[in-house]
Order: sequence, then C-alpha cells, then structure tokens
Amino acid sequence: MKLTLDTNCIIDLEFNEGAAPELRRLLAKHDAGEIDLQVAGIVASERLRVGGYSPTFSGFSERVHRLGSRAIRVLKPIGHWDVTYWDEGLWVDDLMTDLESRIHSILFSQPYGWTDIARRERIDPAVVPDETNAQWRKWRNRLCDSSAMWCHIYYGGDMFVTRDANFLESSKRLALEALGAKSIGDPAEACSAAGA
Repeated sequence: MKLTLDTNCIIDLEFNEGAAPELRRLLAKHDAGEIDLQVAGIVASERLRVGGYSPTFSGFSERVHRLGSRAIRVLKPIGHWDVTYWDEGLWVDDLMTDLESRIHSILFSQPYGWTDIARRERIDPAVVPDETNAQWRKWRNRLCDSSAMWCHIYYGGDMFVTRDANFLESSKRLALEALGAKSIGDPAEACSAAGA
C-alpha cells in the first residue's frame, strides 16, 4: 500500500504536533516495510513556517529522510518555472498538464495559471513576483496543493493522506477519487486502512 503524505503531514511529523501520533504509527509501518510512504517533491516549494522558501531541494530531501529509518520516496512533480527546483521537476506533455489543471479546477475556483491571475489582478505577468506579492503566494500555494495530488495520481498512490479540509470536503474528495486518487483520508483514516 502506497500512502502519499501532504505538506501538513510532514509539518506535523517535524514539529510533533497535530496528527503526529497517527503519522508516527504509519511511519513505524513504513520502517517495517509493511507500507510505503511517499511525498510529492512540490512540498519542497511550499512556504516555510518561518517565511520564505527552502533555498535548496537537498535541504528538503534531508528533512524528509530524517523522519524514518527507511527512505520515504520523493515524487518528482511537473516542473513549474520559478516554483519547482531545477532538475527536480518533470518535463511533461499536454495530457500531464491537463490532469494537473483538472485537479486544480476541482480544488479551487481560481485560475490554474499565474498569467491568468496576473492579468485579472492587473499585474504584469512577465515580471516574476516574489514572496511580497500576496496574490502570487496564494497562487503558488494552490499550485503546490494541485501538484501534490497530481503526483499522488500520476505515481499510482493508493491513499492521499491529509488534514487539509479542502481535500477532505465530500464533493471534492469524490471528484478527485474518480479522477484517479483512489482514496483520500485524514491520518486516522490512513491508520485504519493500513492497520496501524
């Protein structure tokens, strides 16, 4: 059984908060080789709790690998300019991008592409924004969520594990599962499914 952990799961494990007890049970099953945990590489592009973004992908990889005694697989996302790390994103075709766009439309009422957001907000889309631009930070966060689910589906995950209410909202959950997510659940549901 392959379980994909979202950003909040990684944070809970790192800071020993929220669903950390349930996630540690899953981690024990993973370390014993009874289940496989994986995480989307796009999580490295999420805004850090202290502000800013991780300067290197290797720093994120080290954080993930410190969580358990057996390596957690990091799934390469679609490469997005100024969001993903160089050499840590996939070159993709239209079908792959279409899947991520469809996921985005299920999760959010906002446009998928930064250019569309920029035009709507009267921001020059050719200017690369930084973290001081609130619209860009929000768009980037939504893209990271869509990309995490894309990785889960693309790499054949069995359950997407999250505390994010947006993923767990009934109609969105059902639509994503029908799109290929198989199963979406919170850490307690994941423990039950994995026998942890």
